[in-house]
Amino acid sequence: MVGTSISHYKILEKIGEGGIDTVYRATDTKLNRDVALKILPEQFASDSQRMGRFQREAEVLASLDHPNIGQIYGIEEAGATKALVLQLIEGPTLAEKIAQGAKMGVVCKRIAVTEQTYYRWRKEYGGLRLDKSRNQRPFATEK
Repeated sequence: MVGTSISHYKILEKIGEGGIDTVYRATDTKLNRDVALKILPEQFASDSQRMGRFQREAEVLASLDHPNIGQIYGIEEAGATKALVLQLIEGPTLAEKIAQGAKMGVVCKRIAVTEQTYYRWRKEYGGLRLDKSRNQRPFATEK
């Protein structure tokens, strides 16, 4: 995917990978800013359950307004490829913060604020997961 484009987003590099989707750094060529593209694999485009979860994740993110939660800018489609366009959050991954000596209590407290908001919305909208694996940047960021 690196070097290709989805709509007006030029994909620059892979920055994370989860159980289902992959996150790339991309440039928004219309607004001249870097974003994160969370891309759902094409094989899931015909799976109505996965597409439903993908859509609900976008709706939940769009409804949240918290300084420690990254913004969603939109959803893009190119053929069978579906992507969430997200605010690019620079900085170390959770694993990197721990390796640098960050106290787990402080890191977890910041993530917990996000989780409380997340679980409140999860109850209303249904099954979503919070992306915060050790090798990705969590939604909660240090201020």
